[in-house]
Amino acid sequence: MNFTNEVKLLLLKDIGKIAGNHTHYSYAPDKDFTRNRKLGLETLLKLMLTMEKGSMRDELQNFFEYSLDTPTPGALCKQLHKLKPEALSDLCMEFNSHFPFKTYKGYRLLGCDGTESNIFRNPHDPDTYHPPSGKTNRGYNLIHTVALFDLLDKRYVDAQFQPCRRKSEYRAICELADRYHCDMKTLFIADRGMGSYNFYAHAENNGLYYLVRVKALNARRLLGNGFSPEGESDVTVNRIITRSHNKKLRQHPDRMSDYRVIDKNTDFDFIEPGGGDELHLKIRFLSVRLSTGEYEYLATNLPEEFAPEDIKNLYQLRWGIETSFRDLKHAIGSLFFHSKKYDHIVLELWARMILYNFCSIIAAHMIVNTKTTKHLHQVNFSAAIKICRHFLGLHGLARPPDVEALISRCTLPIRAGKTFERIRRFKFPMSFLYR
Repeated sequence: MNFTNEVKLLLLKDIGKIAGNHTHYSYAPDKDFTRNRKLGLETLLKLMLTMEKGSMRDELQNFFEYSLDTPTPGALCKQLHKLKPEALSDLCMEFNSHFPFKTYKGYRLLGCDGTESNIFRNPHDPDTYHPPSGKTNRGYNLIHTVALFDLLDKRYVDAQFQPCRRKSEYRAICELADRYHCDMKTLFIADRGMGSYNFYAHAENNGLYYLVRVKALNARRLLGNGFSPEGESDVTVNRIITRSHNKKLRQHPDRMSDYRVIDKNTDFDFIEPGGGDELHLKIRFLSVRLSTGEYEYLATNLPEEFAPEDIKNLYQLRWGIETSFRDLKHAIGSLFFHSKKYDHIVLELWARMILYNFCSIIAAHMIVNTKTTKHLHQVNFSAAIKICRHFLGLHGLARPPDVEALISRCTLPIRAGKTFERIRRFKFPMSFLYR
C-alpha cells in the first residue's frame, strides 16, 4: 500500500471513530444520528471534506454520483443543524496525531494569526454585520478566524472562530494556548495584534515559549525610559504586573520602575480587578533592523542560546501562516460557503482545514526531481489540492488514480529573492444563486 492510500485510510478511520461516538457530537444525543439515513454522520463528514465551490445541490449530486435518490439540500441543512463543531475540531486533532512533526533546535514552531472571511449578508445579525461604508454601500458580514498553524509541517493545529464585530485576537490566542497540550517544547509566533501581558502570562503558565512582534508604543510602555526607537538591542527585563494603583500596597517598593498596572477594563486572567496580587514576568525584548532601514520590536521568553539573528529568522517563518490562508481561501475554497447559519459556516471552515492538512501531508511526501532544471522546484500546491480532493472523494468501486505520480508532474520553479507588494482588496461573498 502506498503512502497516499495509507493517509486516506487513516482519515476515513478517524471519521468512523467520530461517527461511532455520535452522542458526544450531537445536540440531541437521544435522537440525532440514530436513524439509518443516506446522510448519516459518517457520510456527512465525508461530504463536508470534499465539497468544492458549487451550489449545495451540485455538491450532493456529485457526491452521490447523480443518483435519483440523492438527498436534498434541505436534508443536508437539517443534518448540519444536529452537528456540534467539536466533531470537526476533534477530527482535525485526531488526524494530525498520526503524523510526527518537525522541530527547530528541539522546538515545535506554531504560527498564530487571524483572517476574515465574507459570509452571507444578514443585516439582522449585529455580531457579524458591518453597515455601509467606503467599501460597500450595502453593508457586509464577516467571520474572524484565529488559527494555530505548524510552520514546519504546514498543518493547521487548532482554531478559534469569532463574529467579526466581537473579535478579540488577544483573547483567542490565550484560549489557544490553554487548549494546546504537547510534551515537546513549543514556540508560539504571532504578529502585533496578539501581544499582551495576559498572553505572556498564559504562555508561562502553560510552559510555552512565545515570540511576538509588538508595536513601538507597546515597546515604549514595556521598556519605559530604556526604550530607544533606533538602534538594535537585546535586553531582558523583569516586570511586576498588578491591578492596584496604590503604591503603598506594593510588595517591592525598591523596584517601582518595574511595576506595570493593568487597568480594570483590560483582560488579565491571573489577578482579579481591584485585587492587590502581583505577578512577575521575565521578558526578553529585541529591536532588529530590517533591510528597509526600519526597526521591528519583538518580545519573547526564548533563552539566550537563541541569538538575535536566530530570532529574526524565526519570526520570518511566521509568513507561512499568511500563505496558508491564501491557499485555504482560494485553492481549498473557504471563500465559497454553502450555508447561511453562523454555526454551519464554522463547520465548513473546520472541514476546509482538515482537507488542507490532508493535502499538505501528501504533498510534503512527494520527492521532486530537479536534476535537469535550472531552478529548484516545488510541488504546485494548488494542483495537488485538486488531485487530493478528487482522490479523497472517490468511493464505491471507483478506481483511484496514481496520486503521487500526478502530483510529481505538477511543479513550480523556486525563484529566490522575488518579492511582491501585498495588495489588500475587499471581496464580496460568492452568491448562492450563480454557482
